[in-house]
Amino acid sequence: MKLFITACFAVFIFSCYSQCVIYVRGQQGNILIPFTENSLGINVPCDINSKKWKNYTEPQLLDSVKGEFYVYSSKGLEGKAKVISIVSTYNNGPYCGPIIKFSGRDYDTTELFALKTKWNIQPRPSFILNNENPVYKEAIKNILDQKTGLKNSAVVIKKIIKTDLDGDRKDEVIIQAANHPDIYNAGKGDYSIVIMQHIIKEKAVTDILTFQYKDDSCEVSEGTPCTITQYNISAILDLNGDGTMELLITDADHESDGVTAYELTQEGLKAVLDWGCGD
Repeated sequence: MKLFITACFAVFIFSCYSQCVIYVRGQQGNILIPFTENSLGINVPCDINSKKWKNYTEPQLLDSVKGEFYVYSSKGLEGKAKVISIVSTYNNGPYCGPIIKFSGRDYDTTELFALKTKWNIQPRPSFILNNENPVYKEAIKNILDQKTGLKNSAVVIKKIIKTDLDGDRKDEVIIQAANHPDIYNAGKGDYSIVIMQHIIKEKAVTDILTFQYKDDSCEVSEGTPCTITQYNISAILDLNGDGTMELLITDADHESDGVTAYELTQEGLKAVLDWGCGD
Protein backbone atom coordinates (compact mmCIF):
# COMPACT_ATOMS: atom_id res chain seq x y z
CA MET A 1 0.00 0.00 0.00
CA LYS A 2 1.22 3.49 -0.80
CA LEU A 3 1.69 5.68 2.25
CA PHE A 4 2.92 9.26 2.26
CA ILE A 5 3.49 11.04 5.56
CA THR A 6 4.09 14.72 6.04
CA ALA A 7 2.28 17.61 7.70
CA CYS A 8 -0.19 20.11 6.26
CA PHE A 9 -0.97 22.85 8.75
CA ALA A 10 -4.30 23.70 7.15
CA VAL A 11 -5.33 26.10 9.91
CA PHE A 12 -2.59 28.49 8.80
CA ILE A 13 -1.92 27.65 5.15
CA PHE A 14 -4.83 28.85 3.09
CA SER A 15 -3.67 27.10 -0.07
CA CYS A 16 -4.74 23.74 1.36
CA TYR A 17 -7.60 22.05 -0.42
CA SER A 18 -11.15 22.76 0.63
CA GLN A 19 -13.31 20.39 -1.41
CA CYS A 20 -13.31 16.76 -2.50
CA VAL A 21 -11.09 15.88 -5.43
CA ILE A 22 -12.24 12.47 -6.64
CA TYR A 23 -10.18 10.22 -8.92
CA VAL A 24 -12.73 8.62 -11.24
CA ARG A 25 -12.31 5.32 -13.07
CA GLY A 26 -15.38 4.29 -15.01
CA GLN A 27 -18.38 4.80 -12.72
CA GLN A 28 -16.51 4.68 -9.42
CA GLY A 29 -13.81 6.72 -7.75
CA ASN A 30 -11.79 7.52 -4.64
CA ILE A 31 -11.11 10.78 -2.83
CA LEU A 32 -7.57 12.12 -2.93
CA ILE A 33 -6.38 12.68 0.62
CA PRO A 34 -4.13 15.48 1.88
CA PHE A 35 -0.63 14.66 3.04
CA THR A 36 -1.27 14.27 6.77
CA GLU A 37 -0.22 11.87 9.50
CA ASN A 38 -3.59 10.13 9.29
CA SER A 39 -2.54 7.09 7.30
CA LEU A 40 -6.06 5.64 7.14
CA GLY A 41 -7.17 8.39 4.81
CA ILE A 42 -10.47 9.17 6.53
CA ASN A 43 -9.29 12.75 7.02
CA VAL A 44 -10.55 14.11 3.69
CA PRO A 45 -10.98 17.72 2.45
CA CYS A 46 -14.70 17.72 1.78
CA ASP A 47 -15.73 20.81 3.74
CA ILE A 48 -16.28 23.47 1.07
CA ASN A 49 -17.01 26.17 3.67
CA SER A 50 -13.78 25.86 5.64
CA LYS A 51 -10.03 25.92 5.13
CA LYS A 52 -9.56 23.21 7.76
CA TRP A 53 -9.36 19.45 7.26
CA LYS A 54 -12.38 17.67 8.64
CA ASN A 55 -12.84 14.11 9.86
CA TYR A 56 -15.78 12.19 8.45
CA THR A 57 -17.52 8.95 9.19
CA GLU A 58 -18.89 7.32 6.05
CA PRO A 59 -22.48 8.59 6.52
CA GLN A 60 -21.12 12.11 6.97
CA LEU A 61 -18.91 11.65 3.94
CA LEU A 62 -21.86 10.67 1.75
CA ASP A 63 -23.75 13.74 2.94
CA SER A 64 -20.75 15.96 2.18
CA VAL A 65 -20.51 14.82 -1.44
CA LYS A 66 -24.16 15.33 -2.32
CA GLY A 67 -24.92 17.32 -5.42
CA GLU A 68 -23.50 17.50 -8.89
CA PHE A 69 -19.80 17.14 -9.70
CA TYR A 70 -17.97 18.37 -12.77
CA VAL A 71 -15.88 15.65 -14.40
CA TYR A 72 -12.58 16.60 -16.08
CA SER A 73 -9.88 14.87 -18.10
CA SER A 74 -6.65 16.22 -19.55
CA LYS A 75 -8.75 17.43 -22.49
CA GLY A 76 -11.07 19.51 -20.30
CA LEU A 77 -14.66 19.17 -19.09
CA GLU A 78 -16.10 15.74 -19.90
CA GLY A 79 -19.51 16.04 -18.25
CA LYS A 80 -21.34 15.93 -14.93
CA ALA A 81 -22.10 13.16 -12.42
CA LYS A 82 -23.68 12.61 -9.01
CA VAL A 83 -22.52 10.40 -6.16
CA ILE A 84 -25.09 7.67 -5.55
CA SER A 85 -23.36 5.57 -2.86
CA ILE A 86 -20.16 4.91 -0.91
CA VAL A 87 -18.91 1.36 -0.42
CA SER A 88 -16.66 0.48 2.52
CA THR A 89 -13.45 -1.46 1.80
CA TYR A 90 -12.07 -1.52 5.34
CA ASN A 91 -12.27 -5.30 5.73
CA ASN A 92 -11.62 -6.26 2.11
CA GLY A 93 -7.92 -6.47 1.31
CA PRO A 94 -5.53 -3.50 1.29
CA TYR A 95 -6.97 -0.24 2.55
CA CYS A 96 -8.06 1.77 -0.48
CA GLY A 97 -10.42 4.23 1.16
CA PRO A 98 -14.16 4.39 0.52
CA ILE A 99 -15.17 3.59 -3.06
CA ILE A 100 -17.54 6.22 -4.43
CA LYS A 101 -20.17 5.15 -6.97
CA PHE A 102 -21.22 7.69 -9.60
CA SER A 103 -24.34 8.05 -11.70
CA GLY A 104 -24.07 8.85 -15.37
CA ARG A 105 -22.28 7.38 -18.33
CA ASP A 106 -19.05 5.40 -18.47
CA TYR A 107 -16.39 7.68 -19.93
CA ASP A 108 -13.95 6.80 -22.70
CA THR A 109 -10.90 7.46 -20.52
CA THR A 110 -10.17 5.91 -17.12
CA GLU A 111 -8.30 8.94 -15.78
CA LEU A 112 -10.86 11.53 -14.72
CA PHE A 113 -11.26 13.89 -11.79
CA ALA A 114 -14.57 15.00 -10.29
CA LEU A 115 -14.91 18.27 -8.34
CA LYS A 116 -17.50 20.75 -7.12
CA THR A 117 -16.16 24.25 -7.66
CA LYS A 118 -17.28 27.87 -7.97
CA TRP A 119 -14.14 28.98 -9.83
CA ASN A 120 -12.59 28.45 -13.23
CA ILE A 121 -10.82 25.14 -12.83
CA GLN A 122 -8.73 25.67 -15.98
CA PRO A 123 -7.90 29.40 -15.89
CA ARG A 124 -5.17 29.05 -18.55
CA PRO A 125 -4.92 26.76 -21.57
CA SER A 126 -2.60 23.80 -21.96
CA PHE A 127 -0.93 22.93 -25.26
CA ILE A 128 0.21 19.53 -26.52
CA LEU A 129 3.67 19.69 -28.13
CA ASN A 130 5.33 17.38 -30.64
CA ASN A 131 6.87 14.34 -28.93
CA GLU A 132 9.89 14.51 -31.26
CA ASN A 133 10.92 17.98 -30.07
CA PRO A 134 14.75 17.73 -29.91
CA VAL A 135 15.11 20.08 -26.92
CA TYR A 136 12.96 17.91 -24.68
CA LYS A 137 14.39 14.65 -26.00
CA GLU A 138 17.82 15.96 -25.03
CA ALA A 139 16.53 16.82 -21.54
CA ILE A 140 15.37 13.22 -21.02
CA LYS A 141 18.61 11.82 -22.46
CA ASN A 142 20.69 13.90 -20.06
CA ILE A 143 18.85 12.36 -17.12
CA LEU A 144 19.14 8.80 -18.46
CA ASP A 145 22.87 9.21 -19.10
CA GLN A 146 23.43 9.78 -15.40
CA LYS A 147 22.44 6.14 -14.75
CA THR A 148 24.96 3.56 -15.99
CA GLY A 149 22.35 1.01 -17.00
CA LEU A 150 20.30 3.57 -18.96
CA LYS A 151 23.02 5.17 -21.09
CA ASN A 152 21.94 3.27 -24.22
CA SER A 153 18.19 3.44 -23.58
CA ALA A 154 16.08 4.95 -26.34
CA VAL A 155 14.43 8.28 -25.59
CA VAL A 156 10.71 7.68 -26.08
CA ILE A 157 8.51 10.64 -25.18
CA LYS A 158 4.83 9.87 -24.65
CA LYS A 159 3.46 13.33 -23.88
CA ILE A 160 4.63 16.95 -23.70
CA ILE A 161 2.32 19.62 -22.27
CA LYS A 162 3.09 23.34 -22.09
CA THR A 163 1.11 25.60 -19.78
CA ASP A 164 1.43 28.45 -17.29
CA LEU A 165 0.71 26.73 -13.98
CA ASP A 166 0.91 29.73 -11.67
CA GLY A 167 -0.11 32.65 -13.90
CA ASP A 168 3.29 34.36 -13.94
CA ARG A 169 3.30 34.48 -17.78
CA LYS A 170 6.17 31.98 -17.88
CA ASP A 171 5.32 28.58 -19.29
CA GLU A 172 6.13 25.31 -17.62
CA VAL A 173 6.71 22.24 -19.80
CA ILE A 174 5.82 18.81 -18.42
CA ILE A 175 7.30 15.78 -20.18
CA GLN A 176 6.30 12.13 -19.82
CA ALA A 177 8.65 9.48 -21.23
CA ALA A 178 8.85 5.68 -21.12
CA ASN A 179 10.63 3.21 -23.37
CA HIS A 180 8.62 0.19 -22.19
CA PRO A 181 5.03 -0.12 -23.46
CA ASP A 182 3.37 -1.50 -20.33
CA ILE A 183 3.82 -2.62 -16.73
CA TYR A 184 5.05 -6.17 -17.26
CA ASN A 185 8.19 -7.86 -18.64
CA ALA A 186 10.41 -4.93 -17.75
CA GLY A 187 14.16 -5.39 -18.15
CA LYS A 188 17.50 -3.66 -17.93
CA GLY A 189 17.41 -0.20 -19.49
CA ASP A 190 13.65 0.29 -19.10
CA TYR A 191 12.34 3.44 -17.44
CA SER A 192 9.28 5.61 -16.82
CA ILE A 193 9.72 9.27 -15.94
CA VAL A 194 7.90 12.60 -15.66
CA ILE A 195 9.86 15.85 -15.52
CA MET A 196 9.07 19.55 -15.59
CA GLN A 197 11.15 22.31 -17.16
CA HIS A 198 10.58 25.89 -16.02
CA ILE A 199 12.33 29.20 -15.52
CA ILE A 200 13.63 30.33 -12.11
CA LYS A 201 15.50 33.63 -11.93
CA GLU A 202 15.94 33.62 -15.71
CA LYS A 203 17.52 30.16 -15.69
CA ALA A 204 16.03 26.95 -17.09
CA VAL A 205 15.52 24.36 -14.35
CA THR A 206 14.56 20.70 -14.71
CA ASP A 207 12.64 19.02 -11.88
CA ILE A 208 12.13 15.26 -11.78
CA LEU A 209 8.61 14.58 -10.50
CA THR A 210 8.84 10.80 -10.57
CA PHE A 211 11.31 8.34 -12.04
CA GLN A 212 11.47 4.54 -12.00
CA TYR A 213 14.02 2.53 -13.95
CA LYS A 214 15.75 -0.83 -14.29
CA ASP A 215 19.53 -0.41 -14.46
CA ASP A 216 20.10 -4.13 -13.96
CA SER A 217 18.50 -7.37 -15.10
CA CYS A 218 15.20 -8.29 -13.48
CA GLU A 219 14.79 -11.80 -12.10
CA VAL A 220 11.36 -13.36 -11.60
CA SER A 221 11.01 -14.72 -8.07
CA GLU A 222 8.16 -16.68 -6.46
CA GLY A 223 5.90 -15.97 -9.38
CA THR A 224 6.26 -12.19 -9.08
CA PRO A 225 6.65 -10.67 -12.57
CA CYS A 226 9.28 -8.13 -13.52
CA THR A 227 7.34 -4.87 -13.60
CA ILE A 228 7.89 -1.16 -13.92
CA THR A 229 5.54 1.59 -12.75
CA GLN A 230 3.99 3.53 -15.59
CA TYR A 231 3.39 7.24 -14.93
CA ASN A 232 0.98 9.43 -16.85
CA ILE A 233 0.22 13.17 -16.98
CA SER A 234 -3.54 12.92 -16.44
CA ALA A 235 -4.83 16.46 -15.84
CA ILE A 236 -3.84 20.05 -15.06
CA LEU A 237 -6.51 21.71 -12.89
CA ASP A 238 -6.88 24.46 -10.27
CA LEU A 239 -8.06 22.23 -7.44
CA ASN A 240 -8.49 24.85 -4.71
CA GLY A 241 -9.35 28.10 -6.49
CA ASP A 242 -6.11 29.94 -5.73
CA GLY A 243 -5.33 30.58 -9.41
CA THR A 244 -2.47 28.07 -9.57
CA MET A 245 -3.15 24.88 -11.48
CA GLU A 246 -2.04 21.58 -9.98
CA LEU A 247 -0.46 18.77 -11.96
CA LEU A 248 -2.09 15.35 -11.53
CA ILE A 249 0.13 12.33 -12.21
CA THR A 250 -1.36 8.83 -12.17
CA ASP A 251 0.69 5.67 -11.66
CA ALA A 252 0.04 2.01 -12.35
CA ASP A 253 1.97 -1.12 -11.37
CA HIS A 254 1.28 -4.77 -10.65
CA GLU A 255 -1.80 -4.93 -8.40
CA SER A 256 -1.64 -1.24 -7.49
CA ASP A 257 -2.46 2.19 -8.86
CA GLY A 258 -2.65 5.74 -7.59
CA VAL A 259 -2.53 9.45 -8.28
CA THR A 260 -0.57 12.39 -6.84
CA ALA A 261 -1.36 16.11 -7.19
CA TYR A 262 1.64 18.47 -7.37
CA GLU A 263 1.47 22.20 -6.62
CA LEU A 264 4.06 24.67 -7.93
CA THR A 265 5.47 26.77 -5.06
CA GLN A 266 8.42 29.12 -4.73
CA GLU A 267 10.48 26.13 -3.61
CA GLY A 268 9.43 24.06 -6.63
CA LEU A 269 6.88 21.31 -7.06
CA LYS A 270 5.30 19.95 -3.88
CA ALA A 271 3.05 16.90 -3.60
CA VAL A 272 -0.13 17.99 -1.80
CA LEU A 273 -2.85 15.40 -2.43
CA ASP A 274 -2.62 11.67 -2.96
CA TRP A 275 -4.52 8.44 -3.34
CA GLY A 276 -3.09 4.97 -3.74
CA CYS A 277 -4.28 1.38 -3.45
CA GLY A 278 -2.58 -2.01 -3.65
CA ASP A 279 0.44 -3.93 -2.48
